[in-house]
Amino acid sequence: MKVAYISNLPFADADFPLVREMQRQGIDVYFFIYVSIYSHRATLIDIPEVYKKQGIFPATVYEEFKAYEGYMDMSKVFVINSLHQSDFHPANIRTMLSLVRKIKKLGADVVNITWPPRRNKMLLYLLRKKLVFTLHDPFPHSAKNNREFEFCRKLAFKWIPKIILLNDAQTEKFCEVYKFPRNRLFHARLGKYDCINYLSEHLGSAEELPEQLRGQKYILFFGLIAPYKGVEYLLQAFKKMQQDYPDVKLLIAGSGKLYFDESLYKGNANVILMNRYIPLAQLAGLLKNALFTVCPYKDATQSGVVQTAFSMGTPIVASDVGNFAVAIEDGKSGVIVPPCDADALARAMAELVGHPERLEMFRKYIAGEWLEKNGWEEVAKQYLNCYEARV
Repeated sequence: MKVAYISNLPFADADFPLVREMQRQGIDVYFFIYVSIYSHRATLIDIPEVYKKQGIFPATVYEEFKAYEGYMDMSKVFVINSLHQSDFHPANIRTMLSLVRKIKKLGADVVNITWPPRRNKMLLYLLRKKLVFTLHDPFPHSAKNNREFEFCRKLAFKWIPKIILLNDAQTEKFCEVYKFPRNRLFHARLGKYDCINYLSEHLGSAEELPEQLRGQKYILFFGLIAPYKGVEYLLQAFKKMQQDYPDVKLLIAGSGKLYFDESLYKGNANVILMNRYIPLAQLAGLLKNALFTVCPYKDATQSGVVQTAFSMGTPIVASDVGNFAVAIEDGKSGVIVPPCDADALARAMAELVGHPERLEMFRKYIAGEWLEKNGWEEVAKQYLNCYEARV
């Protein structure tokens, strides 16, 4: 079977191990990744400057992709390189038409996309009969809840023959809300994000820990900072917890707008902000040294933060939203708390800080049972079952 797998940089931490496992299982997979002037730093890849030519090129035109030549076969990995911001720029439209022609020439049996086609990417509907859509979020979280995005989602649900849902906890609700036929819906899951282990082993930390954290105990929030992430509740909870544990620090690491009131952290020397993109190799060091990480989300369906943290053996405290209560086993790999409840979050954090033996128990479970049952072999088989199914 020949597969064209098309994705974006923000999903690379999930895509790379999946494509590698497909390669291992003998699936002839061609991997295409969008890189543009407005999206060239995310998850696994930190590209400082976009390649100065428009078009489709071997991914290794970027040094940053060459770092993964020891991880997977990069000979069939390509970048869809865009130098123009407007989706309707003639050059971007020509590049999409070139992609369609290239996939037709390859004779791909399946074209797997990971995002609903939008604007110039709607040209992928020229391959409509072969399309499979991997759906990370059955429902858009608040940061993506706009009319155009939802229109494109609904169009994808109508026109794309098969959908792979990565969130089985909300299957019934998804089918009910979108009137989606069950025979066109397939399930897969996310495995461990072992690229972070690969980079950690081969490159080491990109930088040392911030000076304020060296030799210190700290709690970590990482990832894009956005209103739906509930960072204000984390800051409120941390302030409450500090009364009993004044020696513990909180690191908030990630790019995005600091939307919350600065009075929540200004003047608190124990709150450290790294408000920028965090390269993956550095994130590995931050996770490795953290007591635990926190996902205080107000709404979500799931998050790659779970796979990233667990791949480094780091326990999680998370809100009971979306698929978190399935991905994080309460009392085994972390703690689940009610969303938007700073008191409950403070109690959970204090309990773990005050009982390091619980954290050690979580770490042993993650390093053993969780890692064992979250490999990619079964995930790749789930994809192949979808590809081969007739609907």
